[in-house]
Amino acid sequence: MFEARSIETKKNFIRLLFERVHRELNLAPANLEVTTTETPKHNWGFRGQPGDEISLNCKVEVYFGIYSRRTKRCNRSSTFSAP
Repeated sequence: MFEARSIETKKNFIRLLFERVHRELNLAPANLEVTTTETPKHNWGFRGQPGDEISLNCKVEVYFGIYSRRTKRCNRSSTFSAP
């Protein structure tokens, strides 16, 4: 994800991830480890331009998938919207 999200936004994302993985995959939060990785916008490139030269005037939704070793399948969870 792009850097510059607030600490509170990242904490909310992590809490939501634990909650949804538990609800949808029945995986206890104690058995899940989450790491967020932020990348400076200038390290991205899309729409033919460096990321720091593009203005995103839209809501960003993060999709995530969880691979279960127990069921040997990948489940796509719901989206998380970030400002």
